[in-house]
Amino acid sequence: MSLFFCPKSSDVETFLKEKAIQFEKASRARTYLVLNEKTLSDGKIEIIAYFTIATKALNLSSEITKSTRKRLDGLGNKNTSTLVVYLIGQLGKNERFYSEINGDEIITLAVATIKEAYRVVGGRCILVECERIPFLIKLYERNGFSFLQDSIENDSLVQFIRYIQP
Repeated sequence: MSLFFCPKSSDVETFLKEKAIQFEKASRARTYLVLNEKTLSDGKIEIIAYFTIATKALNLSSEITKSTRKRLDGLGNKNTSTLVVYLIGQLGKNERFYSEINGDEIITLAVATIKEAYRVVGGRCILVECERIPFLIKLYERNGFSFLQDSIENDSLVQFIRYIQP
């Protein structure tokens, strides 16, 4: 992990190097590594990218309409204020392998992993939270996520939601 570099986001790099194992041991999240297959046969492990998946209690802001609450809930409850969702908590790629994989491919891998959990335990939605950076917003929108709300817990983040399609 010491050879993973992400200068565009120190949070992404720090999480992998300093927090991922703690979250794993506490069963708070699972971190999935995308490895360089070319060097694996030589016994060399190189991390190209990674993503972290967890569950989260999503608090809905008072601005969310009743019809949206009803759709998010899945059981028709228009007064739902909290949902349990899958969270793609971290997503990053190693600067050293920048051209080997793109954000769309990492999201595809994360969604496929969530779909495995979905088949076992159910669920309705995938949540991502990101800073208000146009590139990130376009990345998530291009991958089927829609703006939901500004984060209640962290006013520098926006939250995007995607329904799980079996």
